[in-house]
Amino acid sequence: MSRWGSDDLFYYSQVAGNLSHGLGLTFDGDTPTNGFQPLYLALLVPFGRALHNDPVLATYIVLGLVTVLSLLAAWQLVLLGEEAEVPTFGWAAAMVWLVHPKLLSVTFNGTEVALTMLVLVLALRACIWVHRDGETWAASLIFACLVLCRLDLGVF
Repeated sequence: MSRWGSDDLFYYSQVAGNLSHGLGLTFDGDTPTNGFQPLYLALLVPFGRALHNDPVLATYIVLGLVTVLSLLAAWQLVLLGEEAEVPTFGWAAAMVWLVHPKLLSVTFNGTEVALTMLVLVLALRACIWVHRDGETWAASLIFACLVLCRLDLGVF
């Protein structure tokens, strides 16, 4: 295993690859699985053919996607701070998100952490939109995506 990435990175890569090859939701091409977070897997499926059975390419693609998601999450933290009228907090939170070693370690293991952070921050922003503008349709969509990021978040 490399410094970045984990067995989860390769698990997701195989499931996305098998799905893109028409084999269904399976890791080994035969036995069905449910050990994944749906929205993150959906983001990987378009890359499925490239991810399938190529751990090196899978690492590059997945870590590239995680990088983009992490940068988008940082940008949303800045916007959250501005909307909450505490821009310093937004910038500080974005910097911590981008440079804290533990957060980097967890985020760049190739799982859904960066996507969940992005959608979680969007959900916080959506709370502001609902309170300020009564904007419920966007909030509903974002909260549905949050549950699809991590199914266990549906409990909260």
